Amino acid sequence: MLNAIVVGAGEVGISIAQNLSAENHNVVMIDHDAHKLQQVLDVVDVQIVEGVGSHPDVLEQAGADRAHLLIAVTQSDEVNMIACQVAHSLFGINKKIARVRDMAYLNITHNRLYNREDMPVDVVISPEKEVADAVVRAAEVSGSFDVTYMAGNTLALIGLKIPKECAYLGVKFREVLERIEYNFRAISIFREDRVIYPRGEDHLEEGDEVYLLCKRDDRTAIMEELGHQHKPMQDVMIIGGGHIGYEIALQMEARGVNLRLIENNLERANFLAHHLSHAVVLYGDALDSDLLVQENVSAMDAVFVMTSNDPSNILASISARKFGVENVITRVASRMLMPLADTLHLDKVISPREITASRILQHVRRTKSRVEDLHSIHQGKLEVIELKVTYNSPSHGRTVGSLGLSEGVKVSAVIKEDGTVFFAEGHIPVEEGDTLILVTRIECINEIELMV
Repeated sequence: MLNAIVVGAGEVGISIAQNLSAENHNVVMIDHDAHKLQQVLDVVDVQIVEGVGSHPDVLEQAGADRAHLLIAVTQSDEVNMIACQVAHSLFGINKKIARVRDMAYLNITHNRLYNREDMPVDVVISPEKEVADAVVRAAEVSGSFDVTYMAGNTLALIGLKIPKECAYLGVKFREVLERIEYNFRAISIFREDRVIYPRGEDHLEEGDEVYLLCKRDDRTAIMEELGHQHKPMQDVMIIGGGHIGYEIALQMEARGVNLRLIENNLERANFLAHHLSHAVVLYGDALDSDLLVQENVSAMDAVFVMTSNDPSNILASISARKFGVENVITRVASRMLMPLADTLHLDKVISPREITASRILQHVRRTKSRVEDLHSIHQGKLEVIELKVTYNSPSHGRTVGSLGLSEGVKVSAVIKEDGTVFFAEGHIPVEEGDTLILVTRIECINEIELMV
């Protein structure tokens, strides 16, 4: 059990606190806003302390002298970094994680600033960089809304919605696997607010939100089998030129795409025009339909809507879809607006909260187990976890089918040391050096810790 302090009661802080609390860790949350703290108590069982999280007396009140871990995720980079400094210098907290957003801090070579002698932040998380990377990964796999790579980039975890064009609607999974020549596993289905671990007798329905695991090299072929034809990105529009939009633009320029970027702040638009090499930067409002028509939005292969205003993002995405753009990826930060995006059939929604929380929880897991990677899916309902098997692991020397896992935990793949991938069947042996990919409900996470 960990004693953890979370500084910042925003969306990310609450998500982290919920996950840690669900695992029976002791969590204290600090924020200077009493109203936010009261909202926290409405959704998660934690202790609260009102005050500035970088102040020594506030950290002392939160039990910093007994804490194993501090996670600072306020809106202020400076508060986050100073909280880590105070936690290290005065209280000796071993693991310190800070959310840092400003590129002025991120562009510094890591070990020149973030080290125990200067700024003792053990892990720096940049939400904007994480979100931009997630957008680009999803955009490169046609039909996906979420893509991440695991097991040394050899496996792809892909989230997609099943289209009406899918040739396997109503077909049992065991038959689908027989008919598709490429090996993969569907690890979860989200259907009408239900999470399903698919078995051989289950089937696909139009609109299912499916996560599948496959070899990275097979991802395009498998997506095409499931009804999503591959379309290379040549013409891309970005709406919103903040930190996320700018980072995406840099990555798109590196790929040689034709890029148009719309920004409604004149000073920021000038900055973008000066710092981007090939993009056409437009000063204007993406809710202006005339502007979209003028810039030929209907000819775009992809539109990324990344402003800091969620309602505007949703409206701009609806507009782009009405103009016929199929590949629209929308940033929605608010937990409250995520259901609205689903209702409006915005199939590709990126949640900075979920992405940032996933990355932070990955590092938290590493403080107490052999978790190599972690990815939250279905808005945090499930976690896909990569872990390493050692000689002393309880799972070593057993088969997948004899691990005695509950219904809330499934082994999806076993990767051998030579790189051979087995999409898990009960007879597969688990040996020292293997990498396991598991999918688990949040409430079952402690069961996985016992496996390693």
